[in-house]
Amino acid sequence: MLSKPLMRYLDSDEAYLLKEYLSNEGIESIVKRQGLPRILGGITNFKVLIDPGEVSNAQAALSNFSQEMKLRHSEQQHLLSTQCPACKSGNVTTVEKISMIQRIFYCGVIIMRCKECSSRWYR
Repeated sequence: MLSKPLMRYLDSDEAYLLKEYLSNEGIESIVKRQGLPRILGGITNFKVLIDPGEVSNAQAALSNFSQEMKLRHSEQQHLLSTQCPACKSGNVTTVEKISMIQRIFYCGVIIMRCKECSSRWYR
């Protein structure tokens, strides 16, 4: 019976990626949704459940999975800072001049702009 929670995620994508990773490692798991749906104002999270007998194997697999996800995230961040997601141009810059309202709203976020197609994205 799959009843031991291994990890909790706020989005389903990472939960299902972990489920697939565990499956490739030979560990059976399921993803269970918890919480109220967002349409009702609730926060939904997802738990990855495993068999209690597989905890030690799953912990090792989780450690490897976390390292891979950190590496993938850093690669994506680097790509977003050097290449436009819309036109794939390398001619990008940070937006320096923004209004006071935007500074408050985007506090801690770097706004990038493409010089080729003028699209904006956040890093």
